[in-house]
This record gives sequence, C-alpha cells and structure tokens, in this order.
Amino acid sequence: MAANLNGTLFFSPANLANGVSLLATLYFKQAMTSFPEYYFVQLIYTVFLLSFTFVSRVKVFPSEHDQENYNWFVEVFFDFYKITFEQLQTKISDSDFFAVKKAVLQETAFCFLLFHFYKKLNSLLAEKSSDTDYLDWLL
Repeated sequence: MAANLNGTLFFSPANLANGVSLLATLYFKQAMTSFPEYYFVQLIYTVFLLSFTFVSRVKVFPSEHDQENYNWFVEVFFDFYKITFEQLQTKISDSDFFAVKKAVLQETAFCFLLFHFYKKLNSLLAEKSSDTDYLDWLL
C-alpha cells in the first residue's frame, strides 16, 4: 500500500520497513501460533520499528565480523522486543520470552535476511567519514 502512495520505484525507509514487516508476518506466523496473538503483533512492531532505528543509526553494527555482528543483532532485536512490551504496557513472562526467542530463531533463513537487511539500512545514509561529520551533515 505504501508503494502505491509513493510510487512503485520510491524506496524510502518506510516502504522498506513495510515490506520487511509483511515478509516477517509470513515467516513468523507459523512459529508464533502457540503464543497469544499480541506476542506476534509486537514481534512485527519490532521488525518495523527496528528498521528506523538502524537507518537513523541510533544503533550501529559494532564489528567488521559478521559472526560478532549477528550475535549483537540478536541481542538488540530481542531487547527491542522486550521494550515493545513495556511501551504498550503489556507483559511477557521470562519463560514465554525465551520460548518466543527460540521459535523465532528457528526461522534461520529469515533471521539472516533481517540481519543483512538491517545491516544494509545501517549504511544507507552513512558515508565513510567521522561521526561528527555525519552529525554536521544530518543537523
């Protein structure tokens, strides 16, 4: 729908976030069937909102090594998932949280797709310069 409003060739971060969120619903739907529906909805919120977190470089991949970056990404992703519960004033038990984490991480192919998608978004607006240059350009 967003592509129809902005044009089919307009790849704004919002359009990209919408698209990856739609893909996430397809990949994570089966894994989330044994949990309450709002766990699934908040997982999709996480996928959507993290797109803007990475494109704005609020979070920046810390390493040159993909293995270290992937482990960091998984922690950031699930920390952000917890934050959605706090922000929406809902609760998830620790046992449910770890069960959701296990179920989601079993969708290995899509988790790697998210990792590479967010990594690409992270460099979308960045140049090879210092952080002060970036902030000067941004502000």
